[in-house]
Amino acid sequence: MTSILRKYSVNGLSLNVIFIGNLPYSFAEPELKAWLSPFGEIVEINLVRDRISGLSRGFAFVALSNENQESLAMDALNGIEIQGRKIRISKKQDA
Repeated sequence: MTSILRKYSVNGLSLNVIFIGNLPYSFAEPELKAWLSPFGEIVEINLVRDRISGLSRGFAFVALSNENQESLAMDALNGIEIQGRKIRISKKQDA
């Protein structure tokens, strides 16, 4: 499977990718999945990590199965505070 950072589709299906920034550095994929799963099916999570330490860099790209789920997650979670950090969520922009 091609990474969502490079492609917006997997196996011919269009993905709805959101950027989540200012995440706590302690967050891992299971926490992100638990946090986002009430809003719909998560197709892929790419939590960006430091190459040397392997620790989270505080942002992720998440592919949801449809645009409605993307909108629900963005509306509900953008700006909330988690572990003292105000979360930013937006649609992934083309590189």
